[in-house]
Order: sequence, then C-alpha cells, then structure tokens
Amino acid sequence: MMRSIGVAVVAAVGIAALSAYTNPPTGGGTGARPGGGGTSREKIVAQVVEDQRIAATLPPDVAERGAVTAAITYVAPIKYIDSDGKIAGLDPDLLRAAGKALRITVSFQQTSFDAQMPGLDAKRFDLIASAGDFVERQAHIDFIDCLKAGTAILAA
Repeated sequence: MMRSIGVAVVAAVGIAALSAYTNPPTGGGTGARPGGGGTSREKIVAQVVEDQRIAATLPPDVAERGAVTAAITYVAPIKYIDSDGKIAGLDPDLLRAAGKALRITVSFQQTSFDAQMPGLDAKRFDLIASAGDFVERQAHIDFIDCLKAGTAILAA
C-alpha cells in the first residue's frame, strides 16, 4: 500500500498543478507561447511550489531516496518525445509537477507496454505513467484514476 500512497499524492498534486495544460503543437514546434521563456508546459511546471504538508505523506523510503522512476510508453499527446529530445506530454508533466511539490525527482524509463506490469513487480520502477484500470489488474496493483475518458465519434 506504500506505493499507492505515493502515487495518489503524485497524481492529485499533478492534476491540480497542470489544469491549464495544452497539447503539443503540430509541425515540430516546442509549444512556446508568444513572449518567450520556454514552453507553456515548462512555465506551468515552474509555477508549482513545494508543499511540505503533502511531502510529509510520502512513504519514508521514497522521501529518503528523494526520487521515483516511472515506466513510460510513448502515445502523444499523453507521452511523447519533443523536438528537443525530452520526454514530454501530459503524464510526464503531471509527474514532474507533483515531484516538485513533493520535493522528489521523477525520472522516466521507457518500456514496452507488455513489460510495464512485470517491471513494476520486479521494482525496476516505482510507478507506471499510465495504464488501463481493468478489474483483473486491480487484484495485482493499486490504481489512481486521475483521468476518465471514453470513445467519441464525431460526424459532420
């Protein structure tokens, strides 16, 4: 359950911090807004401040390490490599913002989808940046459902 506490805090703080998140631009740009000074994503993450009250809820081993590693697969705009070669997108930005609030560093380990659950079990990483919450998985790992989305069909 220690893992679920840390992930819950990371998810909650990140969602609150990045409610103004924007998708990456098309055409290979970096998402910079007029006025310079970095991308809109970076500006939002930069505004997040440490919250000692929330950081105090981290499991002791995570607080002592000062870092977590997240498994990640690339599915833009949720997770992708930007034009500067950095891991970007909604999930990484949420986790970076949460890490900042929690006084921990979040690093990412690229993995294939089928290696995520075994890697979590083997403690190669501390969390999965996103995975489908299915009943058969709930018996094995803890889920924090921070985004619910469904299929949409649009026609003109």
